[in-house]
Amino acid sequence: MKKLFVMICVVVVQECLAQRRPIAKPEQRKMLADPRTSAREEQHPEVHGIFKRVAEILASESVQNLVPMMAQAVDVGVPAAEKNLYSANQASAVLSRYLAKRKTSSFQFTSVHDRGQAPFASGSLTFSSAEGVRVMQIYVGLTQWNGRWVINQFNVY
Repeated sequence: MKKLFVMICVVVVQECLAQRRPIAKPEQRKMLADPRTSAREEQHPEVHGIFKRVAEILASESVQNLVPMMAQAVDVGVPAAEKNLYSANQASAVLSRYLAKRKTSSFQFTSVHDRGQAPFASGSLTFSSAEGVRVMQIYVGLTQWNGRWVINQFNVY
């Protein structure tokens, strides 16, 4: 009986050991904690400053102030217009024309992705128009050009 009990205990312990998960190393634990992060995706602190400035401009200033922050070619998409690549000045003009018909009440980025090679942010712009108070979604994408982050994508939905 004693032998049988020992054999059962050995089998149970072996089963438990076979099902045990390996312990992750510290660097693996860090990556497991945030599945969106990889070794190549590093956080870019300066990106937050750019998105903060874009939000300030959209909330209360002329879109023309975005020009110094734009790439040479900006992919712009606004409703009822063809999505296209524009120079920084042309992009500013397209956005200015579109937003001129809408009086901005507020703007805030609700989602900011500041990792990897293509940081982006999206948010809600509340505005008044002839139809009343409305909300539109804004998407801003960045790329690195000549060692600095610039806007290369601006979409309005």
